[in-house]
Amino acid sequence: MSHPVLEEKRLNPMVAVMGFVLTAAIAFLIGYFVAKPPSLRDIKDTTAELAQATVDSEVLPVKGSPSKGDQAAPVTMVVFGDFQCPASRGASTVILDKAMKDFGSKQVRIVWKHLPLVGIHKDARLAAQATWAAAQQGKFWEYHDKIFDAFPSKDDANPDFLKEEQLVKYASELGLDVERFKTELKSPEAVAAVDADLELARSLGLESTPSIYVNGRTVDFAGGVRYEPVEKVVKEELARADELLKTPNAYYAYSVWLNRSQPDGIKTESTMVAKADTMDTAGEGAAGARNLPDRRAGRGADARPAAPEKAAPARQLPPGNAMGPDVATLPRKGSPNAKVTMLEFSEFQCPYCSKVNPTIKDLLNAYPNDLQIAFVHMPLDFHKDAPLAAEAAMAAHEQGKFWEYHDLLFANQKALKRPDLERFAEQVGLDMGKFRAALDSGKYTKAVDQNTADARAMGMSGTPSFAINGRKFVGAQPLDNFKKVIDEELARANKVAQEKGLSGDALYKELVRTAPKEQPKPKPAAAADSKRIYVTPGDAPVLGDANAPVAITIFTDFQCPYCSKAATTLHQLVKNNPGKVKLVFKHFPLDFHKDAPLAHRASWAAHQQGRFWEYHDLVFQNQKALQRENLLTYAQQLNLDVNKFTADLDSAASESKLNADKAEGSKAQVAGTPHFFINGTRFSGAQPLESFQAAVDRELKVAEKYTAKGIAVDKLYETIVKEENLAGPPPVKVAVGASPSKGPENAPVTIFEFSEFQCPYCSKVVPTIDELAKAYPTQVRIVFKHFPLGFHADAQLASEASLAAHEQGKFWEYHDLLFANQKAIKRPDLERYAEQLGLNMEKFRAALDSGKFKKQIEEDMAAATSAGISGTPSFLINGKKFVGAQPLDAFKAEVDAALAAK
Repeated sequence: MSHPVLEEKRLNPMVAVMGFVLTAAIAFLIGYFVAKPPSLRDIKDTTAELAQATVDSEVLPVKGSPSKGDQAAPVTMVVFGDFQCPASRGASTVILDKAMKDFGSKQVRIVWKHLPLVGIHKDARLAAQATWAAAQQGKFWEYHDKIFDAFPSKDDANPDFLKEEQLVKYASELGLDVERFKTELKSPEAVAAVDADLELARSLGLESTPSIYVNGRTVDFAGGVRYEPVEKVVKEELARADELLKTPNAYYAYSVWLNRSQPDGIKTESTMVAKADTMDTAGEGAAGARNLPDRRAGRGADARPAAPEKAAPARQLPPGNAMGPDVATLPRKGSPNAKVTMLEFSEFQCPYCSKVNPTIKDLLNAYPNDLQIAFVHMPLDFHKDAPLAAEAAMAAHEQGKFWEYHDLLFANQKALKRPDLERFAEQVGLDMGKFRAALDSGKYTKAVDQNTADARAMGMSGTPSFAINGRKFVGAQPLDNFKKVIDEELARANKVAQEKGLSGDALYKELVRTAPKEQPKPKPAAAADSKRIYVTPGDAPVLGDANAPVAITIFTDFQCPYCSKAATTLHQLVKNNPGKVKLVFKHFPLDFHKDAPLAHRASWAAHQQGRFWEYHDLVFQNQKALQRENLLTYAQQLNLDVNKFTADLDSAASESKLNADKAEGSKAQVAGTPHFFINGTRFSGAQPLESFQAAVDRELKVAEKYTAKGIAVDKLYETIVKEENLAGPPPVKVAVGASPSKGPENAPVTIFEFSEFQCPYCSKVVPTIDELAKAYPTQVRIVFKHFPLGFHADAQLASEASLAAHEQGKFWEYHDLLFANQKAIKRPDLERYAEQLGLNMEKFRAALDSGKFKKQIEEDMAAATSAGISGTPSFLINGKKFVGAQPLDAFKAEVDAALAAK
């Protein structure tokens, strides 16, 4: 359905004509190199290893999502939010509003994406669908604001604010057609819209809200969700925009492509760029093939380019040769007797093809007798001047002047129209009658198309790309990278020549035929976040025995409802562990909690009179009342010296303390509250008392080891952090319990697989695990642990169903059926699969109806949390964390290492 907020602005025809060339040029960058993506969980990996990939999806698509701000704004902020998440509320009502106010709607556009974390926010999913229903009546942002205005300061203040009755009430208050709203609230379209956003979030590895991208760059909220990081990135993107044509959609697409290779750029295991030949200038990408003029436009000497509005059908290429073009037909330079032939797949309108030319010159100088370069034309569809330029170069080649003409074209990439091509031909002294006749007749059209077809048959999809003795090499890479491959190929050529007695063309063909295929390099298992962090206790408030062996350092915010929950839990934890646990308090007020900083300064003022923890408790009990007058009242209730309290509250020292704690938290990569370090081990979130107790029990065992060595209590914390970091993480212990497993129980290697049935990456790793089990039939045992993620609505019940099948001895058969049918795992589907396997259906249904296996799944999830696992698929290989759907060789390397250690 149409939505007024989502209507796209029509470009002025004149602007469209003037901007077309640069739009198309920028669009090329989208289809250019595709960075080899890191593992989904390896978020901190900033390498940009170049490789080719199928270009089949747009990253961060914004078309169809609620947006505000000018469609022509050079900066687009994509926000993944949850309507039951207080941090999302803060980001929406403070950060985004401030960005709009500071920069204006002409500069910034905001796009909303749904990421309801249904595992912890049970009402968030329906709220997301409600905003979609409101959007169908043109009121998304008004409804968005309505929900966040109703957001309670504490969970118990208005726990039902997102129940269906309330959602309908908000619609009525906004004057919506309530009956239509109710119909669309739970419609398949609403469900599909939220599912689409969830899957996009999943592909990007997002598991928390808010997550914000600015022109494709991740906003780093280390130090808390606050405005400054957003402001910084927006300013940088606006500055970048000044260097480019202000064609909005092209700039957005360009920026997403560009920023994905930056340290804060998007990391995802899905293909990351937009398909150029499916985008359109009025959409969210840049101009593609269907918006280009006929590639023959301008062929005649006096012809003018066709208008951009006229589309041409996509080029139909002839069949390609997977062995590549016949080198003898190509323009070449270098040694004719070279043992290394490098095919250069290039085109004259590509800026990166131009950049690689000096490198190629250096290579020819470095290998005068061993290297030849052959030029293969590969004009990309969205460079409208490139095809004719390629034909012109072939016409120059016919007259023995290819390389001179080649250099002129690259030196004048912005002037490749027909008159320019003729001018360059005159400059190099070509027979102009013959040259014009070649262009007018399309003499070399088939040759250029055949070059392109051969390139694609060899797996090339962007320029510049290379085949070095048939070995694929992508991009304008540094000289040393080329040299490394050339040296390897020279050695291979010498070996093949000696073994088979080949030379010349026969040697080259054999080298191409036997060229090693580029295999993905197994990445090392992602290490657990096991490095301990030493946080200076200083003069921070301490609760519990000062000599306690376990110190829990808390970074918290007085206006954060989850911090309030955690405070209650931690008080109980200290009470349950007398003399064993102490709490060390650190101030970390988040920027979108406007009353929090003053409340923290007030608590510091109370600390100066020895009443910090009493004041701390009062503040958390009254989170909705944190104005100055309230804070003074709490001081009076505790019989503090109010004059001194006021002076300390307003002092520079109180502000300095807050800044110091926040700086320390940022350095320790605290990104939200509450956040803890238990003897330096990171521990996030308002987790249950049992989780804290388990962590404390582990740390008590570690502390005992050092106290037994005579380490003094005042040196215990820093000694543990230092020594345990040197020793490395101990193996994580998880009980097999009643979990399904395959492989011998006494196998020397046990692999715990934490997985779920709606996760596409979990499905991808299933064949790998099967191969692993076959490769180590007596040495490996696989144990399946359930970890259904909150944003996969069907995963929980599917896990329960699989355990119901396990009860009847059919877990692995049921497991395979679920992974083979991931898009069909509703209750009726689950029963159908059970029937297929001949299960006792009465027993199966009873297990699902009663929730018989919910507790086991909760135990599996608790084990995952204790092991530091936060996503699927994840593994423990003899206690060592291993993350992601990695290649078989990577698994084998870990198993072999575990066997060697045994």
